Amino acid sequence: MHLLIDQGNSRTKACLYKEGVFTDVVLSELTPTDWLSIKQGLIGSVAAAEQQQQLQSLLPASLAVRWLRSTAQAFGISNSYQQPEKLGVDRWLAILGAAALYPNQSLLVIDAGTAVTMDWLSADGVHAGGWILAGLHTQQRILVSATAQVEAAALSLHPLQPGTSTTAAVAEGAKAAVLGAVQQAIQLRRIERVVLTGGDGAFIQQQLNNNAVLLEPKLIFYGLARFIDNN
Repeated sequence: MHLLIDQGNSRTKACLYKEGVFTDVVLSELTPTDWLSIKQGLIGSVAAAEQQQQLQSLLPASLAVRWLRSTAQAFGISNSYQQPEKLGVDRWLAILGAAALYPNQSLLVIDAGTAVTMDWLSADGVHAGGWILAGLHTQQRILVSATAQVEAAALSLHPLQPGTSTTAAVAEGAKAAVLGAVQQAIQLRRIERVVLTGGDGAFIQQQLNNNAVLLEPKLIFYGLARFIDNN
């Protein structure tokens, strides 16, 4: 049994992995017996150092833990960054997870959360770079904090339409910005599949309504799992 942890900017997700099966868990609810069954912990974190320390404090001192970082190459995949470690490890793990699920295919890998990240991967495993933009809810928060008399709205699942109030206009504008960027990314380079993950991944998939757009909620965990017993 292995413990896989994806620590983002806004939340931490964890699962237990055994023989190809991912089981969601809450760290604070794991029992002493559970901890004894875990061979190793693998962590991908983009959180601040203080948050990483808080996470470390939740783990038994006896547990072998590996904090993963982005590298120049892994599992036949090449990182395009001149300083590979500067690529967010969440993006790197999503790329590695997508490559494992859809090998030898040209992919656009999208993680839609606090930020929306988009990364292109060629069929021969070369990362071509990516884009980063504010996520749907982040865009609304930024505008609300910088503008008087503007309020954020809950995310609606209906297709894009003009907003008939300032609140609705902000929400629709955020949707338009993200969906427009995704559509531009799809057109920019030849790809066979779009692989989505993140909290707003299902929303983007629904809005695009394209059979080549696939949702993989555990994409980063697939990337983490590739490092099991690999040093």
